[in-house]
Amino acid sequence: MKKMIIKGVKNIVIGFAILAGFILVFERCEKDIPEGAFITSEGVLIGEYLQANSDTFGEFYKILEKIEGVSFLKAYGQYTCFVPNNEAVLDYYQETGKSSVNDFSSEEDLETLRQIVKYHICPDSISTGMFIEGGLPDTTMSGDILVTSFGEGGVYNIEINHEAKLFVWDLSFINGIVHGIDAVLEPVLLSVAELISQDTNYSIFSQALVETGLYDSLNDLNTKYTIFTESDSVLNAHGIMNYEDLLGAFSQTGSPYLNQEDSLYIWMAYHCTHYTYFLPDFDNTTYQNLTYGPLFTIQRNTDFLVNSTPVNAGMSNNVAKNGVYHSLYDILTIIPIPVPVYFEFTDKLEFKALTEYYRTKSLTPIPGTILPDGVNGIHVASGDFYKYGSGDKRYYNHDWIEYEFSTVSNRLWIEFDIPPLVQDGEYIVWLCGKCYDGRRAKSVDTYWDDEFIKNLSFNFERTIPDSLAMEQGLKNYTNPANRQMIGQLLDTITVTHSGSHKFKLARGAEDGIITIEMLQLIPIDENQVSLKFDMWSVNH
Repeated sequence: MKKMIIKGVKNIVIGFAILAGFILVFERCEKDIPEGAFITSEGVLIGEYLQANSDTFGEFYKILEKIEGVSFLKAYGQYTCFVPNNEAVLDYYQETGKSSVNDFSSEEDLETLRQIVKYHICPDSISTGMFIEGGLPDTTMSGDILVTSFGEGGVYNIEINHEAKLFVWDLSFINGIVHGIDAVLEPVLLSVAELISQDTNYSIFSQALVETGLYDSLNDLNTKYTIFTESDSVLNAHGIMNYEDLLGAFSQTGSPYLNQEDSLYIWMAYHCTHYTYFLPDFDNTTYQNLTYGPLFTIQRNTDFLVNSTPVNAGMSNNVAKNGVYHSLYDILTIIPIPVPVYFEFTDKLEFKALTEYYRTKSLTPIPGTILPDGVNGIHVASGDFYKYGSGDKRYYNHDWIEYEFSTVSNRLWIEFDIPPLVQDGEYIVWLCGKCYDGRRAKSVDTYWDDEFIKNLSFNFERTIPDSLAMEQGLKNYTNPANRQMIGQLLDTITVTHSGSHKFKLARGAEDGIITIEMLQLIPIDENQVSLKFDMWSVNH
């Protein structure tokens, strides 16, 4: 499947000069400042304003002095400074176990203050008129993105990073703009995976990230991600009270860890895309997710929708060191992505309970076994039966289902429930089992959801190579090849819903026996013969 090309978030890099003292203070800045841009101009500069208004911003000015960083704010350039007031800085001292700026004495302490200052300054002029419900148009000097949000009252209730409010704004100076805030902004050091794990609203989703192995990918600080999440309350509304409920509802294998064929893994990966996208960054288009298929169709009307699922904007735009996560009002609906499905007829709990010979490696095949109470998901007429066989190494996993069509015994059909593994799309369907001359059935009608597909014969052996067999609707599906183990092409079907389906085999013109093991549904645009199933080992 072709990967879709998506538009990255625009990064704006603006150059500034470097003063000698400034190099010492910000030698590890993510923003490079070119020489020659610092030219002191007439009028009031940001550094001068902060120094003159010590009753409001004096403590932040002391921090600048402590790290020898005053000079660049007293020189020409263009900056936006989010400056915490004295009360906010004193609270920060207390939270860090300090009583004043003088208590920051070690090199580690000074580096902490440097990071704090860089986190509060953007190398561009950004007025409140440029604020959106999301990330600012440029990163801070620490290379991070600050998030703005609006409460009721417009500019009077603007919040930065959901933790600090503006109390003064758009103070314009020769070298930029100052916004006064009522709290010190703590640099975000956590990955998006770590941030979700610490948010108690998302405990089920967070555990699912761990159990699917996606947590480790999202914990990589060198890669940017955007995640859409369901809160515990959203999942609870659907009867999912814990991770075990989620596993039962979404995983068809029960083993989703790094299992790209598991439906829970696919569903979780479907929530994640590369790059940092705040809500306003999305266009009305589709995006690629970690399943390498189309991610979301974003629609903006009165509501913001991901596919048909509304986004909870008030709980979204949660910024992390390597991305952002958003919250959904409901369980995310999926744009179907056709993937190959290999459905084994013998993969049933009732057969697995036959521990003595389920998928045995015995050299002598065990005679067919009839389960008197039947098996969930396999149906025959009342009084009819089928057999489970095991021990023949020519079959993948060494087992099969045997059924004998007989008009005398009124044994006319067998039907299988196909669980909701198949996404919407076009598939080529293959029935795999044993064919050879003798009592094998010569005429079997096949049905998908009660619609006739094709009449098959199992009374032959394949003697031609794959390259020619495909022309006859046949293929070898085992490794090594065996002329009796044959996949027969049924037809191309279009699946229009992702729920359960039915596959039925019925007697055609003659009686006979079938032994079958697998139904394959392979998307029409994928290679139909490349995957071979190992006959010789049960440990695949």
